[in-house]
Amino acid sequence: MTINTDIWKKSPPFSVNSLPKWPCPFCGKGTLAIDYKTLKFKKSKRQFDPDYFKMDDFEDNFLLGVLTVLSTAIEKASWVQSRFVGFLDCKSCGDTVSFTGRAEIYRKNPQEKIDRPARLYPEFFSPSIQVFSLSELYPENVRKLLLKSFSLMFSDPASAANIVRRSLEALLDELEVEKVNGKGKKLNLFQRIALFEHQVPDLTGMLNAIRFVGNEGSHSGDVSRADLMDSYEILDYVLDDLYLRSKTRARVQRLSQKVSSSYSNK
Repeated sequence: MTINTDIWKKSPPFSVNSLPKWPCPFCGKGTLAIDYKTLKFKKSKRQFDPDYFKMDDFEDNFLLGVLTVLSTAIEKASWVQSRFVGFLDCKSCGDTVSFTGRAEIYRKNPQEKIDRPARLYPEFFSPSIQVFSLSELYPENVRKLLLKSFSLMFSDPASAANIVRRSLEALLDELEVEKVNGKGKKLNLFQRIALFEHQVPDLTGMLNAIRFVGNEGSHSGDVSRADLMDSYEILDYVLDDLYLRSKTRARVQRLSQKVSSSYSNK
């Protein structure tokens, strides 16, 4: 299954009037639409992030730093920092998902005639929306870990990436890839992937790519949304290849053998 990158690689903020068409976690077929009657905002006491006003990045050009800080301050002052909560309804099955996060409400001055829509920075969805469909044929532990990762993808991408790495370890467990060597020493993930190469060599590079992103989340705590989404897309392909295409392949092989046998006996 191919991930819809148009949906998932867009980064917040999202205009309240044009949210991405996230898939329904209940039916997996419909898309979620905001119920505007349920959308509530509350102004935050803290209105400015001190990081916006640091000059460290402009040591070589003080004037540029001053102008940048001033323009950023003016832009930030135009938006009221808030928190939001609301509900999304599936257009297909009619079920409901709650979501919450940070919001920015435009502070219109008296001379302006046009309102600017609120900007939303979602952090949590309940139940979690799924970047890709988790087939019941996938190992249960892998599915549970991925659902946990999906739940953190907006609020904490580094932790979400770390959990993707853990799902990869769980996958190798399910595939009965050794955890220790002949001397009883524990194998790391890189070594286990190398052992798995003997079983399915075509997937080794993909597993290592997921490992790289997971390691970044574990050690540096800084993973881009694009890298996280790439790791989801790669893992989606790997799981599909191991559990869905392999089942189809086995069925087609049985059919081929059946047809071949019927003709060879003629």
